[in-house]
Amino acid sequence: MDELLATIRQRRALSKKWHRYAHDIAPAWVADMDLPLAPCIQEAIIRATQASDLGYSSDALQARYVDALNAWTERNYSTSYPVEEMQVISDVVQGIALSLQSQLQPGDPLLVLTPSYPPFFQVARELSLKLVTSELLMREGRYEVDFNDLERAMTAARGGALLLCQPHNPTGRVFTKAELQEITSLALRNEMIIVSDEIHRDLCYAPYQHLPVRTISDDVAAKTITLLSASKTFNIAGLAAAALHIPTGMRIGRGNVVSPMLLAHPSILGLLGGAVAFEEGAAWLESTKKTLSYNRELTRSWSLTRPEIEYATPEATYLAWFKVKALKTTESLWTYLYRKARVALGDGQDYLPGSNEYVRLNFATETALLEKVLEQLTQALDEPASSS
Repeated sequence: MDELLATIRQRRALSKKWHRYAHDIAPAWVADMDLPLAPCIQEAIIRATQASDLGYSSDALQARYVDALNAWTERNYSTSYPVEEMQVISDVVQGIALSLQSQLQPGDPLLVLTPSYPPFFQVARELSLKLVTSELLMREGRYEVDFNDLERAMTAARGGALLLCQPHNPTGRVFTKAELQEITSLALRNEMIIVSDEIHRDLCYAPYQHLPVRTISDDVAAKTITLLSASKTFNIAGLAAAALHIPTGMRIGRGNVVSPMLLAHPSILGLLGGAVAFEEGAAWLESTKKTLSYNRELTRSWSLTRPEIEYATPEATYLAWFKVKALKTTESLWTYLYRKARVALGDGQDYLPGSNEYVRLNFATETALLEKVLEQLTQALDEPASSS
């Protein structure tokens, strides 16, 4: 195990994922992959650096990025985004903050479905928004929207915004057309805007298919801001580039307009890498999803051997969200598994505040390492729990 960790850590010498914790800890927390970069992206970056072409990005490169994103979207999801309504930005979290600040005032409500990606909570705090939540429920091995509770939450968040993650992080749900129709109908009925983070859209497993929220209806499209990027699909978050689609009618919001001078600009390599990924990366993605599918099945099979684990196999993403029931310890689940298994997972309390029974496992790594991680989790769960 130590040798395997050392080998990957050496290769990922600049990675936050691999350098937050001690060297004997297996990192399976933050959502990036340990798998090889797409050759087309690697080659494009090498050519740019060999040419010493690392200045400010041209208008033509920005247009190429948007055009490539739109062409990919049209091929895979039968829709596209009006170019004049697209804005290139550095990352999706920046785009979420920009969207909400441009549309809402401090004190306005923000609704999120929990468990939720931690920055969703952070943006509510930083923009002084009133956080309203509705928790997904586990039913027959699948997380589902509790529409009775969601209707209550929508009423409480009337006039504010719904911040949606589709596909959902951390549960991996791919919301169906019927679910999205009901969710968006409730939002429009309560005069809410919708901010849809669709960064995991390309990581769905058959037979599940991503449906862009804005395609539900023309009325929904007019009230939906969409965040998109190649960063999660192609594991290039460090290149810093994303896109924000804001319908023309929403550009003059009732909130605080953010000066463009305060926004980080996407890097030239981010725009280049993203454009090349969308243009040439389909074969790499198909191959990589085979590895992810294998690791997903390995994780599912492991969960079936553990009666104390409550787990729904993700329909998308490379993230496994699970609960350990009746763990006899005064520690949080994350702390216990960190100490006993020597594995750093995502702490469930960051995704579902007030709960210490959940963790999120990133299975987008070398299969040999995932096998070791699951083995160490098994040993930890088999030991008599002790907080000493």
